[in-house]
Amino acid sequence: MNELYIKIDKVSKQLPDLPKKRSKNLFDILGVERRETINSKLVAYFFSAEEEHGLGTLFFDSLIQIIEENNYLRENLEIFKGAFSVLTEEITRDAKLDENKQKRIDVTLKAENWCIIIENKLYHHLNNPLEAYLNHAKKRTENVLGVILSLESQETKEFENGKYKFVSITHQELINKVQQNLILSHVDNDTSIFYLREYIKTINSHYKNKMDKPQLDHLVSSIIEQKEAVNDIVKKRLAAILFIEDTIKDVFAERGYKKSDVWYGHPANPDLCFWVIPATEIIESNKIGIAFFLFNDLLSTEGLDSLKKIHLKLEQVASPLFYLDATYDKPNAKRIITYRENDFLNPETNLKTKLSSILDSFYFNPGGIERVVINNLPKNLNMKNASEYVH
Repeated sequence: MNELYIKIDKVSKQLPDLPKKRSKNLFDILGVERRETINSKLVAYFFSAEEEHGLGTLFFDSLIQIIEENNYLRENLEIFKGAFSVLTEEITRDAKLDENKQKRIDVTLKAENWCIIIENKLYHHLNNPLEAYLNHAKKRTENVLGVILSLESQETKEFENGKYKFVSITHQELINKVQQNLILSHVDNDTSIFYLREYIKTINSHYKNKMDKPQLDHLVSSIIEQKEAVNDIVKKRLAAILFIEDTIKDVFAERGYKKSDVWYGHPANPDLCFWVIPATEIIESNKIGIAFFLFNDLLSTEGLDSLKKIHLKLEQVASPLFYLDATYDKPNAKRIITYRENDFLNPETNLKTKLSSILDSFYFNPGGIERVVINNLPKNLNMKNASEYVH
């Protein structure tokens, strides 16, 4: 076994560190962080001065400022002033080619005498019919500006001798300029500031993901270089997981509880059963969790009364390792009691001996938890300790 320890230590030291894990934002929690349509709606929300965010034209002014500072356009931007409306997913019905008449423009800023169309990109490649977007907008006004808003700079696109142009602006440039121009004392809406912060966090998270890629590429290369040692460690880890699973199964079987799926059920009524945390979690965290449950038919009205009696009795269990919690309870499943222990195993500990000791000390001794439960279940069930059914 010392050889395995040496191998694990050597391989571990040769592998690069994982990228630092970032904290989740609202869009991660909702699972929409990569959805361009959701992102476009947020962009439209912040660009609209009519919305209740209280930011006014902050996003629009910041966009124009970026274009002016970088000299993206040769023509004067003075025309792009005044009130405008904001649309999302505008359909290009005025496109010249039939094949482009049902395309959708992500965000449109539309004034009486000018129009700015924004093609919003997160991860998809830029293969949109940009000229069709411009031609559609040109039906309404001659003063059209196209913006490609993406994570990385894109090649600018010109049409009709450069008169109509798409300029490339990154999400990072826009949010940086917005933050520079933002004066918090001018904004009374705390909710909108929260939305803005979450939006900025999700944009920054996309950049972090891109920055993490070289580090992860290096990790992959390192694992491949050490593939023989890594594969050997992985195989032995899998063997250890299978051994833990089999040992838990055997320990419960010796006490009369039969495994079915992830449960260890009482032989006379499997609705009285145990659940043990998965072997992979035992390997990864070196902790044990053993929960005792009532299920289904044992949760009749009479059964629920029995559970109350059981809990009163078990409050006397003298161990800080037990919990009478209902965190994971469901209508058809109620937890009787849970045993939890960190630092479950050490090099001198035998898995079967340790698990057997826990079960016999608390659950299966003459006055133990199993006996308390069975004594307080309805008498007509005629249930005995599970070990009495073992032949």
